[in-house]
Amino acid sequence: MFEGKVKADVLKEVVDVVSTLVDEAKFNVGKDSITVKAVDPAHVAMVDLSLDRGAFEAYKADEGELGIDMDKMKEILRLAKGGETISLSHDEDKNRLVVAVGNTTRRMALVDTAGMSDPKVPSLNLPAKLSSGRTSCDRPSVRRRASATTSP
Repeated sequence: MFEGKVKADVLKEVVDVVSTLVDEAKFNVGKDSITVKAVDPAHVAMVDLSLDRGAFEAYKADEGELGIDMDKMKEILRLAKGGETISLSHDEDKNRLVVAVGNTTRRMALVDTAGMSDPKVPSLNLPAKLSSGRTSCDRPSVRRRASATTSP
């Protein structure tokens, strides 16, 4: 069981990120978040994304998986304006995702997730750290140097 309401901007961003790597993705739905891990076909790039329940206006879910065709989802999301709220629900009987945008409702067949594996996230040791206070970037000399390096 899954039902949620989320701003169109948030969902569009998630779909855009995932769709740059894969055509279909397995979204793992949990009580507190939706997660997706996907690797591009060449195994060069990976996305490990978590959308916590706080990103939703309303969220109610049991553990489960949703196999989503990213192109179909992008088509549906084109119906939504930036600030609009999108309602999502899983029709378990017909294995479809029901997406409501304004007065329009679309039902999208879900992809079988049996052949989709969860890629292992490598343990990376990245010792470099960068921290900067806002005031250090606000100095005129920093702004001049930054604009000089970014101008065409």
